[in-house]
Amino acid sequence: MANKELTSIDNISSLAEAFEEGIQAFRKLRSRERAFVHEFVLTQSPFKAACKVGISSKIAHAWGYRVLKDENVRKAIQFLQKELEFEYNLRKEFFIINLRQIIDAPDTKPSDKISALGLLAKITGHINENTSSMQQLVILKQPGLEDKTIEVSNSPIDISKI
Repeated sequence: MANKELTSIDNISSLAEAFEEGIQAFRKLRSRERAFVHEFVLTQSPFKAACKVGISSKIAHAWGYRVLKDENVRKAIQFLQKELEFEYNLRKEFFIINLRQIIDAPDTKPSDKISALGLLAKITGHINENTSSMQQLVILKQPGLEDKTIEVSNSPIDISKI
Protein backbone atom coordinates (compact mmCIF):
# COMPACT_ATOMS: atom_id res chain seq x y z
CA MET A 1 0.00 0.00 0.00
CA ALA A 2 1.70 3.18 -1.17
CA ASN A 3 1.75 6.33 0.90
CA LYS A 4 -0.76 8.83 -0.53
CA GLU A 5 1.63 11.73 0.07
CA LEU A 6 4.35 10.07 -1.99
CA THR A 7 2.20 9.08 -4.95
CA SER A 8 0.12 12.21 -5.41
CA ILE A 9 0.97 13.88 -8.73
CA ASP A 10 0.39 17.33 -7.21
CA ASN A 11 2.77 16.56 -4.33
CA ILE A 12 5.41 15.19 -6.69
CA SER A 13 5.27 18.24 -8.96
CA SER A 14 5.33 20.65 -6.01
CA LEU A 15 8.21 18.68 -4.54
CA ALA A 16 10.07 18.95 -7.86
CA GLU A 17 9.50 22.72 -7.92
CA ALA A 18 10.66 23.06 -4.32
CA PHE A 19 13.66 20.88 -5.10
CA GLU A 20 14.71 23.09 -8.04
CA GLU A 21 14.14 26.27 -6.03
CA GLY A 22 16.11 24.85 -3.11
CA ILE A 23 19.03 23.80 -5.33
CA GLN A 24 19.18 27.29 -6.84
CA ALA A 25 19.12 28.91 -3.39
CA PHE A 26 21.75 26.47 -2.09
CA ARG A 27 24.09 27.30 -5.01
CA LYS A 28 23.94 31.00 -4.16
CA LEU A 29 25.23 30.44 -0.62
CA ARG A 30 28.84 30.70 0.50
CA SER A 31 30.42 27.55 1.92
CA ARG A 32 30.03 28.69 5.54
CA GLU A 33 26.35 29.47 4.96
CA ARG A 34 25.86 26.04 3.37
CA ALA A 35 27.45 24.40 6.39
CA PHE A 36 25.25 26.56 8.63
CA VAL A 37 22.13 25.36 6.78
CA HIS A 38 23.09 21.71 7.38
CA GLU A 39 23.87 22.31 11.05
CA PHE A 40 20.72 24.37 11.59
CA VAL A 41 18.53 21.60 10.17
CA LEU A 42 20.17 19.16 12.61
CA THR A 43 20.20 21.37 15.72
CA GLN A 44 17.33 23.82 15.08
CA SER A 45 19.47 26.38 16.95
CA PRO A 46 21.08 29.37 15.20
CA PHE A 47 23.63 29.66 18.02
CA LYS A 48 24.70 25.99 17.95
CA ALA A 49 24.78 25.91 14.15
CA ALA A 50 26.91 29.06 14.01
CA CYS A 51 29.35 27.67 16.58
CA LYS A 52 29.62 24.38 14.65
CA VAL A 53 30.65 26.25 11.48
CA GLY A 54 33.42 28.13 13.26
CA ILE A 55 31.79 31.37 14.36
CA SER A 56 33.00 32.68 17.72
CA SER A 57 30.56 32.01 20.55
CA LYS A 58 30.63 35.75 21.33
CA ILE A 59 28.91 36.61 18.06
CA ALA A 60 27.34 33.28 17.10
CA HIS A 61 23.84 34.18 18.28
CA ALA A 62 23.69 37.45 16.31
CA TRP A 63 25.44 35.93 13.27
CA GLY A 64 23.06 32.97 13.21
CA TYR A 65 19.95 35.12 13.33
CA ARG A 66 21.36 37.49 10.70
CA VAL A 67 22.06 34.57 8.35
CA LEU A 68 18.55 33.18 8.96
CA LYS A 69 17.10 36.44 7.57
CA ASP A 70 18.68 35.73 4.17
CA GLU A 71 16.00 34.50 1.76
CA ASN A 72 18.35 31.99 0.09
CA VAL A 73 19.28 30.53 3.47
CA ARG A 74 15.59 30.15 4.39
CA LYS A 75 14.84 28.48 1.03
CA ALA A 76 17.84 26.17 1.42
CA ILE A 77 16.68 25.19 4.93
CA GLN A 78 13.15 24.50 3.69
CA PHE A 79 14.58 22.48 0.80
CA LEU A 80 16.79 20.37 3.05
CA GLN A 81 13.94 19.79 5.53
CA LYS A 82 11.60 18.69 2.72
CA GLU A 83 14.28 16.44 1.26
CA LEU A 84 14.89 14.80 4.64
CA GLU A 85 11.15 14.39 5.24
CA PHE A 86 10.69 12.82 1.79
CA GLU A 87 13.61 10.45 2.37
CA TYR A 88 12.25 9.54 5.82
CA ASN A 89 8.80 8.80 4.38
CA LEU A 90 10.29 6.62 1.62
CA ARG A 91 12.30 4.59 4.12
CA LYS A 92 9.34 4.30 6.48
CA GLU A 93 7.11 3.11 3.62
CA PHE A 94 9.79 0.58 2.57
CA PHE A 95 9.93 -0.91 6.08
CA ILE A 96 6.14 -0.96 6.42
CA ILE A 97 5.75 -2.85 3.14
CA ASN A 98 8.44 -5.40 4.04
CA LEU A 99 7.13 -5.92 7.58
CA ARG A 100 3.62 -6.51 6.22
CA GLN A 101 5.01 -9.12 3.84
CA ILE A 102 6.69 -10.89 6.76
CA ILE A 103 3.48 -10.77 8.82
CA ASP A 104 1.26 -11.98 5.96
CA ALA A 105 3.54 -14.78 4.75
CA PRO A 106 2.06 -18.16 5.70
CA ASP A 107 5.47 -19.75 6.32
CA THR A 108 6.67 -17.08 8.79
CA LYS A 109 7.28 -18.36 12.33
CA PRO A 110 4.93 -16.88 14.97
CA SER A 111 7.88 -15.39 16.87
CA ASP A 112 9.02 -13.57 13.71
CA LYS A 113 5.46 -12.31 13.14
CA ILE A 114 5.32 -10.95 16.69
CA SER A 115 8.69 -9.22 16.22
CA ALA A 116 7.54 -7.76 12.90
CA LEU A 117 4.29 -6.56 14.51
CA GLY A 118 6.27 -4.87 17.28
CA LEU A 119 8.52 -3.09 14.80
CA LEU A 120 5.52 -2.10 12.69
CA ALA A 121 3.79 -0.66 15.75
CA LYS A 122 6.92 1.38 16.60
CA ILE A 123 7.36 2.66 13.05
CA THR A 124 3.72 3.69 12.73
CA GLY A 125 3.72 5.37 16.14
CA HIS A 126 1.41 2.96 17.94
CA ILE A 127 4.07 2.21 20.55
CA ASN A 128 6.04 5.01 22.15
CA GLU A 129 9.42 3.73 23.35
CA ASN A 130 9.98 6.76 25.60
CA THR A 131 7.18 5.88 28.00
CA SER A 132 8.70 4.29 31.11
CA SER A 133 5.48 2.92 32.64
CA MET A 134 4.01 1.78 29.34
CA GLN A 135 1.77 -1.24 29.29
CA GLN A 136 1.40 -3.11 26.03
CA LEU A 137 -1.63 -5.08 24.94
CA VAL A 138 -0.78 -8.10 22.84
CA ILE A 139 -3.51 -9.93 20.93
CA LEU A 140 -2.55 -13.34 19.60
CA LYS A 141 -4.75 -14.96 16.97
CA GLN A 142 -4.06 -18.60 16.25
CA PRO A 143 -6.12 -20.72 13.87
CA GLY A 144 -8.45 -22.99 15.83
CA LEU A 145 -8.01 -21.10 19.11
CA GLU A 146 -10.01 -18.31 20.66
CA ASP A 147 -8.41 -14.87 20.64
CA LYS A 148 -6.09 -14.64 23.60
CA THR A 149 -5.32 -11.25 25.11
CA ILE A 150 -2.27 -10.91 27.29
CA GLU A 151 -1.46 -7.69 29.11
CA VAL A 152 2.24 -7.17 29.63
CA SER A 153 3.55 -4.66 32.13
CA ASN A 154 6.97 -3.70 33.40
CA SER A 155 6.35 -5.52 36.70
CA PRO A 156 7.62 -9.08 37.13
CA ILE A 157 5.23 -11.87 36.22
CA ASP A 158 4.81 -14.83 38.59
CA ILE A 159 5.11 -17.79 36.22
CA SER A 160 3.86 -20.28 38.82
CA LYS A 161 0.35 -18.76 38.61
CA ILE A 162 0.12 -19.18 34.86
